[in-house]
Parts: sequence; C-alpha cells; structure tokens
Amino acid sequence: MREIKEETGLDVLVDYLHAICTKYHATFGNGDRAQTICFFFKCSMISGDLHIDNNETYDLRFFARESLPILFNKQHQDMLDDVLEERKGAYR
Repeated sequence: MREIKEETGLDVLVDYLHAICTKYHATFGNGDRAQTICFFFKCSMISGDLHIDNNETYDLRFFARESLPILFNKQHQDMLDDVLEERKGAYR
C-alpha cells in the first residue's frame, strides 16, 4: 500500500492476492539478466489523485477493459490475463 501511494498518489486497500510470479527472466539493454519476482494483489482505491512520481514512474493512466494497451513483457501479460479471467492465487 505504501509503494502504491508513493508511486501513484493513490490510497488503496488490499482485497486479495492474485498471483505470485517468480518463473520469469528479463534481459536489460545493457545485457544484464535478472529473475523478476512479483507479488500481484487486487486492491481497491479509497482516495487520492493519480500523479506521476518522476523518480520511479513516467506515465500512469486508467484504461477501460475494451481499450487495454499491449503490455511489453510476458509476466505482465500473464498477470493481466489473471485479472481478466478472475483467477486468484495463481503461482507461476
């Protein structure tokens, strides 16, 4: 909840755990490789205004389900699929 507030300006309550995603790897522009680990929660917004924290975020927006953007990596796409298919407690 603290990280969401810091990076978006929104206050949220955690509803439940959607997924734990640990089986993904990324290669960065400089050639470094890393295992990316994400604990993905469903949250409800309770207050605040969406704002950009120039230290960690550069673009934030809300999207309707029918106009979702194409995501840039498999881990994020799998997490979005969990939401759209209403999966809870997935482990990848």
